[in-house]
Amino acid sequence: MHTASTGGVPTSSQAAVALKQQALVQAVIGAKVFKTDRRFVFLDTGFNKYVKYAKKELHLSQLVSSKDGGLRTSPEDFRVGDVLQFVVEELETPYGDMQLAVERRIENDKVAGVWEMVKEAMRSNQPVMGRVLNGVNGGYSVGVAGIVAFCPFSQMSFLTASKVGMLQPFLVTSMNEAKRNIVLQDVSMLGKRRGPRGDLVSDQGRSPYRAAH
Repeated sequence: MHTASTGGVPTSSQAAVALKQQALVQAVIGAKVFKTDRRFVFLDTGFNKYVKYAKKELHLSQLVSSKDGGLRTSPEDFRVGDVLQFVVEELETPYGDMQLAVERRIENDKVAGVWEMVKEAMRSNQPVMGRVLNGVNGGYSVGVAGIVAFCPFSQMSFLTASKVGMLQPFLVTSMNEAKRNIVLQDVSMLGKRRGPRGDLVSDQGRSPYRAAH
């Protein structure tokens, strides 16, 4: 049997594979964690390729599904079975591996849509769902549909703060689109605030748990 040479010209099947690979570049995929250690997560991309990623470069807002409902104890608490969202930068580098980028969902159209959603929630006094990400100066960072908002320490309960990475309801108290600033309040703190020592105080200045004498 004789096989004709293509003389360096790609066959139709090779061209189809190349087009398929090209279409995957910049696509959003889910990669499953199959192993973790102190510093890294090891991901199965589903394309017969495995990727090692530093935990410090990841974000809990990438978590799209998990075996435990997403309850986390720290911003770097990624677990076996978690599915994280990434953008494909290269399907195959010169070294033969797959290159992924962290998907922050900062495309203008998506961001504009999220801002409209948050505006409407504030106007109608309806809660938005967000994930506590980490502690920052004066409060906590909260991820809301890919945008990082802020919740002051005084406006978040200890219970809510402990559920890092889990979707929870928040009310929008203020927002400044020019400065990309959204301020939230934990819905469980409605009519209350945490004092400087962490004690729960009502808006009238008296702890709701402290009996009147």
